[in-house]
Amino acid sequence: MNKIRSCTLLLLFATLPTMFAPELRAEDSLRLSRNSIHLSDRKITGQVVLDMTLADSSSFTVRVAPEFGNQGDQHYFHLKPESHRGESGGSVKVHLDFPYKQLTPGGPYQPETINTVKPNNNQTATHQYSQCPESGQVKTGGRVCKPLSFVVIDEGAIPGVQYQTRLEIWINSGQGGPVKQTVTLTYENTRSTIGIYSPDDRFYLHSGNRFSAENSFCVYTRDASKPFDVRLEGSGEQGSFALRGKGGELAYNAEYRGQSNAYHRIEPNDWQTAGLSEWLTGNFRECGATRNLWVKLNLPPEEVMKTSAGRYTGTLTVRVRAL
Repeated sequence: MNKIRSCTLLLLFATLPTMFAPELRAEDSLRLSRNSIHLSDRKITGQVVLDMTLADSSSFTVRVAPEFGNQGDQHYFHLKPESHRGESGGSVKVHLDFPYKQLTPGGPYQPETINTVKPNNNQTATHQYSQCPESGQVKTGGRVCKPLSFVVIDEGAIPGVQYQTRLEIWINSGQGGPVKQTVTLTYENTRSTIGIYSPDDRFYLHSGNRFSAENSFCVYTRDASKPFDVRLEGSGEQGSFALRGKGGELAYNAEYRGQSNAYHRIEPNDWQTAGLSEWLTGNFRECGATRNLWVKLNLPPEEVMKTSAGRYTGTLTVRVRAL
């Protein structure tokens, strides 16, 4: 069994926001393609489709609010264990985003970070989705099917314990008041004894660091130190390393190292032996300053030269498994 961690990549340029005036027909209701999603360490992503009929389908606003609070986190939604509430039961965070690219015609959408949905923040959304993923049928008359994707970040969930949250999804009409639906999100770590943790889950690539950024991780096991493999998966086609923005797609490369100083190039979806895990008796909070895995991302000069001004983002999933 392997453990996973998702990181957010940001390529920053100057950009200007665009404002829209939202309008939703007061008599219309919000429908969800599903009202519950169950994820696990074997399936860390899921989607729900918001199905609406808009009087003016040019834009609308969406706000997602955790029903039971969010531990003060302004970026991620938190799932709490249904049991072990008085213990340090690990941390399960969820990234929410409006994806924009279908993996296959009429199929599910590729999880992205270009339109991140933050807790309790109004997110302006557009009508650019004209098809429902499950049917592929074009909607007319101002009807919009907009997917919302979920990506779990597991930093040490207790194996066998189910974590849960309920999220209230509000569509702000601007006229006649908002409408709401609720989705229940659950997650379970089936039986993994290896974990991965980093206090920093973002890579920033910009001219100041020559479009190269490094992040470090603590890979740990609860029974004894073990050799471990690492695997990196990007958010491009078939897991390729890619950033996306309004100017198109940019390809970056990735390297990794264990406790040695030598970096090694790694291709998407390849398992590579990285080092020795840290032996912890508890969860990731015992990592402290211990680091035994480093990942570096580089954007080649030729990719930088072809970019137009804007913000380019993507996700990087870091998986580890004990040998």
